[in-house]
Amino acid sequence: MNAIGLSNVLNDATVATVSGAVAGAITGTLSTLGLNGWSRRQLSRKLTFEPQQKRGHRACAHIYNGHNIPLISVCAYITIEHELSDILEPQQPWDAFVKPECRSKVQKEQLCWSFAGNPAYIDIYPEDHQSIDIVEITPDWIRFPSEKGWNLCRVFLKRQQYNATIKIVSRDITARSFPISIDPENQLHPVSHR
Repeated sequence: MNAIGLSNVLNDATVATVSGAVAGAITGTLSTLGLNGWSRRQLSRKLTFEPQQKRGHRACAHIYNGHNIPLISVCAYITIEHELSDILEPQQPWDAFVKPECRSKVQKEQLCWSFAGNPAYIDIYPEDHQSIDIVEITPDWIRFPSEKGWNLCRVFLKRQQYNATIKIVSRDITARSFPISIDPENQLHPVSHR
């Protein structure tokens, strides 16, 4: 074989090697992305919302991680179906983000967890649950916490039944929404699935 023939064989081998490496990288990336998407959906399916019995004036729910890996930096959002006229003045000594003078619908607003310090984000370990604060009910009003906890609430509303949606978000899962009903007249379970 002469030098030109050897050069062509080497060039063909180099092109084949580079083409194989590029094809392998693309296939690996696509399968990893597909597997990650599949895993995130599977994790989301194993996330459950379990309303709890009212304790004192407050109602909460457990968010259960039924998968075998931890969920990191989980946060919760609430959307409440209410009228602007339902918004009440914050009751002393508390304050609220949403007030009669700055009315807005509560849509995709962050809640806090029922953990010391009421953090906005929390980790949920495999086959474990964490409790999320949802509502406090009194004879005159109901209030919802914010990501700042109970001292700076999201909103005070008239005491009546509301539909709402809790959305759980984490970097590890596809977001999952849970439609709920909030009924202040239900003394044991004011928060329930809809």
